[in-house]
Amino acid sequence: NKNPKENSDDNYKKCNTTELNSLIKEASQYLSSIVESEYPYSSIDNIKDALNYGIKISQKKQCNQEEINKTTDNLYLCYEDLKKSKGKNFQIPEVDNIYDFDRGFYHPGGLYVQEDFDRIKKQISEGNEKVLSAFNVLKNAAYAQPNAATYPTEKIIRGGSGENYLNAARGASIAFQNALRWKIEGNEECAKHSVDVLMAWANTAKLVTGDSNYALASGIYGYQFAQAAELMRDYEGWKKEDFEKFKNWMIEVWYQPCIKFLKERNGTWENRGKWWRAPGHYWSNWGLCNVLAVISIGILCDDVYIYNQGISFFKYDQVGTYEDPRPTDLIQNNGLTEFLGNLVVTAIKSDLETGAYGKLGQMNESGRDIGHACMAVGLAIDIAHQGWQQGDDLFSYMDYRLAAGIEYIAAQTQLVENLPWTVYQYGTSQFYYTDSRAYKMTEPVLGNVFRPYWGTVIGHYEEIKGINMTFSKMAYNDMGIDGGGSGPTSGYYDHLGYSVLLNTRDGFASLNKRPTELKGKIKYNGDLNNLIPCLELEKKLGNINDD
Repeated sequence: NKNPKENSDDNYKKCNTTELNSLIKEASQYLSSIVESEYPYSSIDNIKDALNYGIKISQKKQCNQEEINKTTDNLYLCYEDLKKSKGKNFQIPEVDNIYDFDRGFYHPGGLYVQEDFDRIKKQISEGNEKVLSAFNVLKNAAYAQPNAATYPTEKIIRGGSGENYLNAARGASIAFQNALRWKIEGNEECAKHSVDVLMAWANTAKLVTGDSNYALASGIYGYQFAQAAELMRDYEGWKKEDFEKFKNWMIEVWYQPCIKFLKERNGTWENRGKWWRAPGHYWSNWGLCNVLAVISIGILCDDVYIYNQGISFFKYDQVGTYEDPRPTDLIQNNGLTEFLGNLVVTAIKSDLETGAYGKLGQMNESGRDIGHACMAVGLAIDIAHQGWQQGDDLFSYMDYRLAAGIEYIAAQTQLVENLPWTVYQYGTSQFYYTDSRAYKMTEPVLGNVFRPYWGTVIGHYEEIKGINMTFSKMAYNDMGIDGGGSGPTSGYYDHLGYSVLLNTRDGFASLNKRPTELKGKIKYNGDLNNLIPCLELEKKLGNINDD
């Protein structure tokens, strides 16, 4: 019998890299012959990345034909895009000198702002029992101590061999929780420790990597490091040059893999007839965590372009397949799943829903399993909450669609039966999403799972906007006082937590304290097609009508 290594070598010899090697040669020759300034920077970056990866795959001693085929297809698409993009470089070389990227972000302006901390300190001084209990949970947490140890690594690996990403998860939690203590109680030791932890990682970590799961690490821990740093940006003990170094680290080590995933989906973006090459190939939590990281990094680095990049994936159907109204018999997953219209698959009136604008909305992962469904809605809540702190009301976007999804997931955690459901067909291993044999989710999955964000939901909808969230309030009551990241596995670190401490206000908002929603109306007698490039998309989303 042959040993495993010989078997692996034999399997590799059966693979055909002829097409890949030929394409590498052709694309490399083309790239070396062009004037790069005549092409968009993004097209140049994409072809270089695809070439580097193609060369790596072609030289691997152990590989499989499916991986080779995927790499070849991706390289071909990048090569074709490059050729078509000649002369379409609209970027101005001197843009850094004429464009002000600092557009007045509110700082600290992450998930929590100074107004929140002023309110919490006042509540503690007045003896608010709920807030005091929540604050004691924070003060007694192991990772909220100024001596909590962190172990930075040069490579942050999630997926494949050598996984070590929990070190980063714990490091971000330590930095965030110590930052909270400094903001609330003025603890100087905690402030210093938070900055020390952030700089230890910035001085050590150079790469987020692994198999495709690297994208979960880049998104989840990327947004958490950014949120911790945003809280500490006004700490006088953080040297200016170190803060600048940290921001550059966030761009180079975290933003780059986040935006690369959002743009390319590891080569699975386009509808190409193969089960793995479809825009909805990834479940919603993958895109959501990377959107949250990108907008958090944009705020930290005062870069409006990066912020808007992230927001665009949540607000817009970048594939163009979204339908409204939805089919009532079968919905096929054919678009990016972090886009709100695809994330909350349906939003319909239901007799079960007595609050939340009267709607319930099944979500992309509602029929998958309750753990991932709860993870996804928690990330979406933080995206909307982050936008709210900067003046963007994503909670109200698309006719309050997110509220319908939040209530639906809350109802799932409360084991509510007979929830409205439309069969949802999802592309999975070997079967394209249009194939009748693809994975069909025929009902919502129910289960008692409580993640640390229901305080954010109640704090926003009921205590700011005065909107009843019937099922969310049940989930909130079941959750009790929540803590933050801590534990042996990744799920404990998906959310920053402490939602009761950070979002409790004075109860249900009275009429005179609710914010007034402003809706503009513009009359225009000209041709809207010339005025609005994405006119049909805006009409589909309900933002424009022909009246």
